[in-house]
Amino acid sequence: MLYISRRIGESILIDGKIEVVLYQISGKQVKLGVLAPKNTSVYRKELLEKILEENKMAYEAAKNLFVNDTNKSEGEEKTPMSELRNKLSTLNSLLHKSIVEVKRGDTININSIFKIMADIEPILAGNDDPIVKEIVDGLVEKYDELIMEIRKKQQDLDDELSKLRNNMKASKVYKNE
Repeated sequence: MLYISRRIGESILIDGKIEVVLYQISGKQVKLGVLAPKNTSVYRKELLEKILEENKMAYEAAKNLFVNDTNKSEGEEKTPMSELRNKLSTLNSLLHKSIVEVKRGDTININSIFKIMADIEPILAGNDDPIVKEIVDGLVEKYDELIMEIRKKQQDLDDELSKLRNNMKASKVYKNE
């Protein structure tokens, strides 16, 4: 591990592309700013560990669905659980990626999320499997989180627009005097 001393406003570069700036020191806490290319994901370690654990649990639950589907006897009707597993996994990844992009202020394509939701709706209809219900409940929570982040960004944009309008009005008044 490399240890580096930095003062407020000083930074370090990682791979020549990622800049970490010491922003503020307050007691035992420091605030860092991270400037990275848009295609680089930056996470707090504990958040990334939680995301990886959630993805692992979703994968295991989806894998159990597939195993349960392939173990059905020949007389029973089989459902496309492998397709469902893949679509749920893709939806989980898209939702997570979209949340991160919205928090960064990037534009997202929500149509791909809606398409997958429309694709899995017939598969989920009438499916009483508790594992499926648990996975879908987790996805609904992520979807709600995405909507909440979109609303926050919209409010931030509305606030910025209001400030700009007020500044423009003040500028016109100043110019007329």
